[in-house]
Amino acid sequence: MGFCIYHKKANPDLRFDKEEHVIPAGLGGIKKLEKGTVSDEANEQFSKVEAVGLRNSIIALNRMNNGPGKRGSLNIKKVKNPIMRVIEHENKLSTIDLVLGFIFAGESVVISQLTTYFDFTDNSIFYQYLASNFNNPSVEHLQIELNEKLIKFLENKKRKYKLVHMSHKTDKDFVHIGFYEGKWYVATTFKPLILNAYAHDMLPILYKLREKLNCKENLPNHIFIEKPVFRFKEELDTDFEKFYFMYLKTAFNALALFKGTEFVCNKIFDEIRESIINVSGTDKFINSNKNHFDSKIKTYIKKFPRRAHYIIICAQNNQLNAYVSFYGEIPVMIELTDKYYGENFTDGLICDWQHRREFRLDI
Repeated sequence: MGFCIYHKKANPDLRFDKEEHVIPAGLGGIKKLEKGTVSDEANEQFSKVEAVGLRNSIIALNRMNNGPGKRGSLNIKKVKNPIMRVIEHENKLSTIDLVLGFIFAGESVVISQLTTYFDFTDNSIFYQYLASNFNNPSVEHLQIELNEKLIKFLENKKRKYKLVHMSHKTDKDFVHIGFYEGKWYVATTFKPLILNAYAHDMLPILYKLREKLNCKENLPNHIFIEKPVFRFKEELDTDFEKFYFMYLKTAFNALALFKGTEFVCNKIFDEIRESIINVSGTDKFINSNKNHFDSKIKTYIKKFPRRAHYIIICAQNNQLNAYVSFYGEIPVMIELTDKYYGENFTDGLICDWQHRREFRLDI
């Protein structure tokens, strides 16, 4: 039997097959609330909003620069659906200065791709295969495999791909086609992009290259395998409702972990519960006065692992406040309620995501 702490409803109105992470799994959170605490409907609704915060808010910068990746993993091979972008080589004099890739734990990852530059002054085409060496493939294997995939992709008139936004200014004309984890990505300076016309020009070249690869004679040197330093431009979402939602939900989940379902279903939490469900008015629970941080809280924080996430909840003088921090940044103070009349308490959950461990506050 489940009872959702957000919708305040039970079976059969809601489903309870999934478990809710206290700290978002995308940030490395491990501990889950007991099954039956948060409904699947609420979980699925929250996941969509949470995805915006993890990918497009200020939190996303820390996530990209430090980690962890998909569902908390620090293993790049487990990154199945990264945010693909056009990234720029720090050396702008480089022949290939803009490529397709993504940022993982502070490092740029260049995906396997065909980069094609067009020079209309002399009607020439410069093309090159490109990949980073995170999976260390052999040059020959990469050439053959990527060339075959590209031929099939370009031959297919119903080809599926994702167009990657161009956030850099350049005077070059190019089309980059990349492949990662079964998906195709395209970045280009041409508007609109007509891939059929591109395929018409490039397929004869790829056919000839396939012949050379098969006979293994006079293999063209079109592979560029290294780990170059790239930089990127990030467009952040300024929707603070969704940004603070991450903090409020994490605090409320932690309160449920510490005190149980019956406690958090008290009507004194209905206002913040409604704000979380509707992703509306989330900022009114945020106390931006840093002087309100209890000195005892500061003492606890100093002992936490570097860049750890944490939630500390304190109850005293009818106030129930939560201090939530991601990546060890200055904590956001959340006023859960000012109508609390129970015993004073302090509890907390610390997530040392870099070492895949979580622990409760030792008071």
